[in-house]
Amino acid sequence: MPELEKSEIKQVVSLHLPFKTIVTVLAVILLLVCLKVLAPLLMILFLSNLVAVSLSPVLLWLEKKRFKRSLAIALIAFALTAVIVGIGIAVLPRLFDELSNFIANLPKIKEQILDALSPSNPIRPLIEQGLNKQAVVPKATDIAPIFSAGNIAMGGLTEIVLIFVFSIYLLVDGQGIILWLSAFFNLETQEKIHKTIEEVFPIIFSYVSGQLITSFVCFAYD
Repeated sequence: MPELEKSEIKQVVSLHLPFKTIVTVLAVILLLVCLKVLAPLLMILFLSNLVAVSLSPVLLWLEKKRFKRSLAIALIAFALTAVIVGIGIAVLPRLFDELSNFIANLPKIKEQILDALSPSNPIRPLIEQGLNKQAVVPKATDIAPIFSAGNIAMGGLTEIVLIFVFSIYLLVDGQGIILWLSAFFNLETQEKIHKTIEEVFPIIFSYVSGQLITSFVCFAYD
């Protein structure tokens, strides 16, 4: 009987989660969801900040040359627009020419690839069937993917325009935004924020300038 009584004893395990823990977990999940939704916008703001920081020394230089701030920003906006349009004019025709040359030389490229592959290579049938002008040139049935690619291109163009607009806005009132954001902290933290910004600005400017120089050198060499 004592053994039966012991076997019939049920152990009750209770799990108690504090209300604060539940709220914290839900807040973290909500934050992750918001970051996922706002990730494209945050990336645009980040790139806009990089562009604005890179252009701020140019703005200061123009102001030292006794240009009014509004006129200096207008000149920077005009120059930035000219650069974007110039890149589009320089890149798009070249991209179209490269694509045309690729399609024209496709049979020769196909022969070279097939000569380099052994007859037993499993990739050989895929290249023989797929690497031809009929597969590369869009058909009437491929209208949907073409429109999809067009939507992606328009989305990229829209992001470029937004980066341009936000960059100009940060040049106009970037200092006011920094003062507004730092006002939520105490004086000691505000001093640290301003000191960090002053030290980071030259680093970002040097990084972006270096990337631009590298890109232009590669483009000119190619």
